[in-house]
Amino acid sequence: MSDSDSFQDALDKYNENFERLNGLLGDKSLLESGLVKTQRIEETKEILAASLPVAVQAVIELASMASTESVRLRAAQYLINISLGKDPAIKAEDPALELIDRLSHDPTDD
Repeated sequence: MSDSDSFQDALDKYNENFERLNGLLGDKSLLESGLVKTQRIEETKEILAASLPVAVQAVIELASMASTESVRLRAAQYLINISLGKDPAIKAEDPALELIDRLSHDPTDD
């Protein structure tokens, strides 16, 4: 048995294992399934961004027309907190800006 035959056998075994793995994933290869997942994430972000005005309008309507005062109050508080930047989910800090602030801070001011 020559080196080329040995290499070909190893390559055939690799391809056979890869095809078996593809069979487990369906008709898509590993690369294609990763691309599909990335594409789905991007499409989901686009859908959410497009529907944001509808969601904001719904919260505004809750703040003004909900049937109970507690719902109106919570919706109004939510809108106020968002607009003032008090919501921790929206107030995600940018590490680069934080570093710039730390570097530009004068320790003698303390």
